[in-house]
Amino acid sequence: GPQPNIISVNAAMTACEKGRAWTLTLLMLDELWSVGPRPSTISVNAGISACGRGVRWSAAIDLLDSMPSRKLRPSTASFSSAMRACGDALEWEQALRLFRRAVREGHGTDPTSCN
Repeated sequence: GPQPNIISVNAAMTACEKGRAWTLTLLMLDELWSVGPRPSTISVNAGISACGRGVRWSAAIDLLDSMPSRKLRPSTASFSSAMRACGDALEWEQALRLFRRAVREGHGTDPTSCN
């Protein structure tokens, strides 16, 4: 049958993440890294958000940190999701560190990143 493209996989991952099926989102991301299609920034952002849902703030940071080595540029949404994961876990120092890094990397000080 037809192979899924990254757009359909991202939609499925985002739906799982929003539906609090965070483990399924992370499994799909692992599958993308293994067999494809190649994940996009949106794919990794869904994984970072899923980590936040699962109170896995350190895994969210690990995903964010892995993006450059995988030839993906973190977006403002990437940083915002990782900061939210840290904030929800009361890891304020980590969230502040990410905020400073986001500003250094040119992601500005968008107020939504502090929500």
